[in-house]
Amino acid sequence: MGIVHKLKPEIRDLILEKKKSNPNLSCRQLVLLLEKEANIKVSKSSINFLFKEAGLSAPVGRKSKRPGKPAQLREA
Repeated sequence: MGIVHKLKPEIRDLILEKKKSNPNLSCRQLVLLLEKEANIKVSKSSINFLFKEAGLSAPVGRKSKRPGKPAQLREA
């Protein structure tokens, strides 16, 4: 494992604010956005760690292809 760098509180707040304003924003997209808008370089893994810590990460697994009714159980 490499060296863990701590993020400054203002950068942490900026990252979380961006994610809360756009929940569909991925770690990779946010890395590019921060580099472009604020000239800040942050690793994808640091951002992912923040998302998990704040409860903003999506669950692991594939997303359902068809949103809609939940599956119903049949009675025997």
